[in-house]
Amino acid sequence: WSYETVELSGDMHQVKIAHFRLAHSCKCFVVAFSIEIQEMVMDTHQCVFHFLGGIPKRMVYGNQDRCRYHYDRQGTAI
Repeated sequence: WSYETVELSGDMHQVKIAHFRLAHSCKCFVVAFSIEIQEMVMDTHQCVFHFLGGIPKRMVYGNQDRCRYHYDRQGTAI
């Protein structure tokens, strides 16, 4: 996760960026959000699982405090 400054319609905005990278293939997924809320974490996981075509067998997080959810095989938070 990181904060970045982007220009949208001529105005500067700070956005929250979620980064995912697979360990073996280094396949990357990045998505930006305008605010940091709990739903952002859940939505990001659903987006990355859809992008990857499934849920990786192993995931490593740099910041465990943000990920306190369990997901079923369809990528739905339970």
